[in-house]
Amino acid sequence: MRSQVAGRLAALAAAVHGVRECAGLGLASEELTELLRGVFQQGNGLEAAFTSLVGALDRSEQQRLHGQAVCQAWLHEELHLSEGAAYGRVRLARALPSRPATASAFEAGAIGFSHAVTVTRTLDRIEAGGTEPELAESLLVDRAVECDPGQLRDFAKDLRHRLNPREVAAEEDRAHEFRFLDVRQRWDGSFELTGQAGIEQGTRLRTALEGVLGRKRKDDGRSPGQRRMDALDELARRALDSGELPARAGQKPHLLVSTTLETLRGDPEAGVALLNWKTPISGAMVRRIASDAELVPMLVDQQGNPLWLGRRRRTGNDKQFLALMQRDRRCRWPGCSREPDHCQGHHRVAWAKGGETNLEDLALFCPFHHALWTQGYRPKRLPDGRVITVPPGERLEPWFGPAVAERAPPVDPVGP
Repeated sequence: MRSQVAGRLAALAAAVHGVRECAGLGLASEELTELLRGVFQQGNGLEAAFTSLVGALDRSEQQRLHGQAVCQAWLHEELHLSEGAAYGRVRLARALPSRPATASAFEAGAIGFSHAVTVTRTLDRIEAGGTEPELAESLLVDRAVECDPGQLRDFAKDLRHRLNPREVAAEEDRAHEFRFLDVRQRWDGSFELTGQAGIEQGTRLRTALEGVLGRKRKDDGRSPGQRRMDALDELARRALDSGELPARAGQKPHLLVSTTLETLRGDPEAGVALLNWKTPISGAMVRRIASDAELVPMLVDQQGNPLWLGRRRRTGNDKQFLALMQRDRRCRWPGCSREPDHCQGHHRVAWAKGGETNLEDLALFCPFHHALWTQGYRPKRLPDGRVITVPPGERLEPWFGPAVAERAPPVDPVGP
């Protein structure tokens, strides 16, 4: 038996070698295209033979191991197929015996592996919906012979919709439920984006990206992925510049850069700036952002406290809140690091009771700790700089004002 296997593998290798030699024979274009068609068809047939062998191994191992399926693991570990590819091979091998028309077209090389997968999986869904699959299989195989796998998938969805529109709609809803977008900041400050979108959302996003991209210029050396990322950034820039996004913490969303004059000028030994109050960035990036930005000068003392005048009104104006974010840079409640654009300005003395909207009488609180404030809890700054939580009823000493942004957050022995 081993000699038969070795002989057939040798014959297959010789045939492949003979075809490869044809590339150097100087064949005419007509001969080359004819050879390509034949080789492609035989390649499909070889894929079918490989799938048939996978099915034989799968059945053999299930019988030997009393129903345990190990063929998928073998393909993954020994042939180094991905787990998804190995699963697809085994699934197709198990489906083909009950789909004779598909198996016949696959073995003849009339359709490829991707066609066969689309046909068998579509038939499984049609059969699960209560419709007999024989006529559908004939229609799908005839279509598969004439089109590429993508066109076949579209045809298959149209056919399923004609047979059971509710099932297709439910499938789209299920795909939408798996939507997600992760935006994670890496150790070097850059960001990593991963996500999945449903049909409608994904198509809308791609249409918007393509609209921003336009036609690629000849001198554009960016990769397709770089162009898409730049297009997404341009969409975000336009949304921020439009001023139509909802305000957050009294401010329209936008990029905020906190920098010293020395860093902006590029002086020697100047420190880094902060993007959105927390991400260190170079002076070069500051100057690039500043080339198309509104600059707000702010005078601070040696401790980092903005020297800013208040107004007698309940909410601070935009520049006043900007100074408050520059000073606090996070929720001031002990142990909380909520970002400043998720916070609100709170009065030490309630405005309704005569409190003034002066910078020294304000502090940033996130909505959660704002609720604690209304319940009577108070943070209190100790002489050593620590901030503790004071239960309702205990006297609150003045603590508003000193900047904490230039030193590490104090250790909170009590917690909120």
